Amino acid sequence: MFSSGGNQEIGLRLADFEENPALFQWAHSRRLTIHNSNSALGSVQFSIIIPAHNDWNLLEGCLRSLAEQTNRLKFEVIVVDDGSRDPAPESIREWKNCYPLSIVRQPHGGIAAARNRGIQEASGEILVFTDADCQLQPNCVS
Repeated sequence: MFSSGGNQEIGLRLADFEENPALFQWAHSRRLTIHNSNSALGSVQFSIIIPAHNDWNLLEGCLRSLAEQTNRLKFEVIVVDDGSRDPAPESIREWKNCYPLSIVRQPHGGIAAARNRGIQEASGEILVFTDADCQLQPNCVS
């Protein structure tokens, strides 16, 4: 389920994204909030999905910004390693001490495939997409 700034809802299923990766790009370009209908009530509120491909140093800053969130709502972080040469270093894995973090590795398929994989792994009510080179504002997850 999607909602726009005007709270208009658009009904889509996870399968819709799997069948048509361009649909995800369309929704993302319009900054629609994606509500995960697979989430359990009372579980994680936000699933933050971050595709990564050989950019572990940049990802470090992104993960640090998530640890600095001022409103500690329940969130999980899913890093989708999209065929990097090397697996995630220990410095990345250590962020699981600050918040739930999973690192999912897959063969290189591009950013859309990585985001779709993150959707499959997500358990949050709301899906948030960012990139490894982004640093989120302290009130982003609120």
